[in-house]
Amino acid sequence: MNPVRTARPARRRAKAAAAVVALSGALGAGVSPASAAPFPSYRPPNLHGLKNPFLSPDLLARDASGKLWRIGSVRDASGRNFTAAGAPVLEGGGWQTYDRIEMVGDVTPDGYPDAVARDRDGVLWMYAAKSASYAGSFWTRTRIGGGWNAYTMFTGGSDLRYDLHPDLVAVDQRGDLYLYEGSDGSGDREYLPRRKIGHGWGVYDRITAVGNVGGGIEGDLVARDKAGVLWLYLGKKDGTFAPRTRIGGGWNAYADVIAVGDVDGDWRNDLYAYGPDGTGHLYRGTGEWKAPFASRVANTTLKDSGIKADLVF
Repeated sequence: MNPVRTARPARRRAKAAAAVVALSGALGAGVSPASAAPFPSYRPPNLHGLKNPFLSPDLLARDASGKLWRIGSVRDASGRNFTAAGAPVLEGGGWQTYDRIEMVGDVTPDGYPDAVARDRDGVLWMYAAKSASYAGSFWTRTRIGGGWNAYTMFTGGSDLRYDLHPDLVAVDQRGDLYLYEGSDGSGDREYLPRRKIGHGWGVYDRITAVGNVGGGIEGDLVARDKAGVLWLYLGKKDGTFAPRTRIGGGWNAYADVIAVGDVDGDWRNDLYAYGPDGTGHLYRGTGEWKAPFASRVANTTLKDSGIKADLVF
């Protein structure tokens, strides 16, 4: 494992602030999910485009020995799915120290999606992404804080407050839901202090921030209950969620469900799910909140990599 800190390029805060102003002006007042247009007014961020956020996603897979591999991808011949772009790239070892790793959007902010990882002592670490100009995908980790073993689940990447700062949500052992709002990226403070935004989330065994999939402007969330039913929670501008909508059953066939951003370039966020044997499926976004994903299509990117992964993110 690398040392805790190392130098990295200065954060481009002015650029991010200008983007907030420009995007706010372009979109105007908030739009309710029920009245939103089928297409969003801006291109959604690719939460997994490590070297190029506007192309196909990168899958990150950890094997049983703790090695982390990046599986780059390109769009396939149909343009509606993704496939591997060359052999997997070894990112390094020592990742077995973590029990959960999540891509959480562009937290730093510098235009590239970052990751957080929780170690087995409950400390949460930030891995800021490197641009295409640098070898490797992440800079050396920085400490966010301790006590994160109080949570059974957490996920990040959706902008729940519509301020262009990706947020993080976490469920504690009592089933209470907490929001950590993303900061402006200044200093060493990635997230603001938590606030409680819900309860009763103990019925779920997986939550995934998916960005905007319902046609509104705020980020959304999907949650899988212990019976395998997947539910959509549309984000509201105050950082909370609208009442849930049922997506469908049978999702307990998957080891995990991952938000991969806009895979096919149609400005709609997509969802990727994989099974314990590496078999994967892509669910393309529809932009319709009542049925946010189209029927699944097989995706063999993970299986063809030959990596026996115990965690993919």
